[in-house]
Amino acid sequence: MWIGVWGVMEGPYGDSTAWAVAPEKAPREAHQIAEQAPRWPAKLNRDFWLEVKPARTVVARYSLSIHAPHLEAQRWLIFAAQPPECAGQAVRRVTTTPSSRTLADLSPLAQPLRITRFPVRGSRWKSAFDYQIECEVELSARVLRSTSGGAQGAAAPQLSDAERIAWLLPTAQFNYIDESFRAWQAARSLTRRTDEGEIDFARRVFQILARELTYEYLGDQDRCASFVCQAGKSDCGGMAILYASVLRSQGIPARARVGRWAQSAVRGQTLNQIPYHQAHVKAEFFAQGVGWVPVDLSSAVEHDRSPARLRYFGAESGNFITFHFDAGLSFDTHYFGVKTMTFMQKPAYWASGAGNFDEVRLDEDWRVDPVAASR
Repeated sequence: MWIGVWGVMEGPYGDSTAWAVAPEKAPREAHQIAEQAPRWPAKLNRDFWLEVKPARTVVARYSLSIHAPHLEAQRWLIFAAQPPECAGQAVRRVTTTPSSRTLADLSPLAQPLRITRFPVRGSRWKSAFDYQIECEVELSARVLRSTSGGAQGAAAPQLSDAERIAWLLPTAQFNYIDESFRAWQAARSLTRRTDEGEIDFARRVFQILARELTYEYLGDQDRCASFVCQAGKSDCGGMAILYASVLRSQGIPARARVGRWAQSAVRGQTLNQIPYHQAHVKAEFFAQGVGWVPVDLSSAVEHDRSPARLRYFGAESGNFITFHFDAGLSFDTHYFGVKTMTFMQKPAYWASGAGNFDEVRLDEDWRVDPVAASR
């Protein structure tokens, strides 16, 4: 018998940290909506460029200890998100203890996951299990600049047709085709003007939402765009999804960045009485001729009281590690069938054998240490 609980407590890639989207896996209607999204001229962003500078290199370790007094496990099964290569983040290595192999998640994003299958030998791991995933990551600071300053950076990246479609897809979470979402959007004039480039529109949306939304973290909560826009409040994940959904609806590729702050957790720290280990969700959007522009809407809602509310728009200091993008990573457990997790900052775990997870205790830790520059 296989028993288990989610670690949310809420095609193989080998050892590579690179990955490629597969939007053809999306439902036909969603794919068509994304494929037919309107396009605006790239010249509308000509007044901007993105400054990218190396910030620091760190080794980050997430550790999980499971203590299940009523369990007699014969085998453990662990799935974890593998930090990918992406804008602002170069991954030097990823390892797990126990060892694991890398595979692609089953969603249209085909993101890299780590799977560990651990047979129990002896009595040590029958009712307990220790897991760790460690990554060494080079982080970069990104700041949106005006061309009026004179200097400009390197040539901006371009999106392939497949990438553009992938980051425009309507999904169960990014449900911008929902009628209630569209009504909310129309009431606030959150649609692009013909002379409005990606950056100008994204900035206008950011300012409106930063002034209107309220922060609320409940742990287990509905974060889909149609719910958050009606509620007028959510946590970092819900706000990132709502923001990206507005942009996607107007033909701007956008995505949520799910991960953790690049700083160690504080023992015993909680958020709304829920253990907190630096988990956070940001967002970013793609501007033609510029690249992926970082934004952090929930930080603006909580911390920016300036009139413009733009402190967290187009600015990032290299203080965040992305574990995966968007919401809804899917994988085949082979024992429970295909499972989908909204966010995967923590691993999903199961065990085969006898007993149950009643009175289970979970001990987590998140440690981030700098890597010496001379290394």
